[in-house]
Amino acid sequence: MPIPNLNNPKQKDGQPQYIRQPSHGTARNNTTQQQTEADTDPTDMLVTGWRKYLSIFAAGICLMLAALGAVLPGLPTTPFLLLASYLLIRSSPRLHQKLRNNRLFGPLLRDWETKRAVKRSVKIWSLVVVAVFLSLSLYLSVFPWYLKAIVLTAATIGIYVICRLPEIKAE
Repeated sequence: MPIPNLNNPKQKDGQPQYIRQPSHGTARNNTTQQQTEADTDPTDMLVTGWRKYLSIFAAGICLMLAALGAVLPGLPTTPFLLLASYLLIRSSPRLHQKLRNNRLFGPLLRDWETKRAVKRSVKIWSLVVVAVFLSLSLYLSVFPWYLKAIVLTAATIGIYVICRLPEIKAE
């Protein structure tokens, strides 16, 4: 079913150009297909049936892991949050909107979706939380040294990823 190509406002004879939606049997690498992912309507990518419920369930697990990652060193928050957002946008736009309006995760998601970056304050807060909980974990735990080394390595990777995130420029 053709839809208006809103990303390419060029018109022929005063009419908007239309793009053809790929059917489920169409190969993605078809050379005659002149559309990109950005040209498709997000509602055409909604999953239905049992896949919808599986996606919502997986998104719930990702959100729980993201919440745990906010307080546990070595467990990242951002990848789980982005994966939950991805799953919800394709299975339940209503739940995705609730996630975007969430007091804790909403601003992070909106910044990432619109600017593909995070605020400096978010990066600093993340680094402080990782440092505090890593210090407490290493100091108070009774684990052998090699398990502490694994936690330290995972936290170091997390710190590196946080530092590499693009920042929103001050306006």
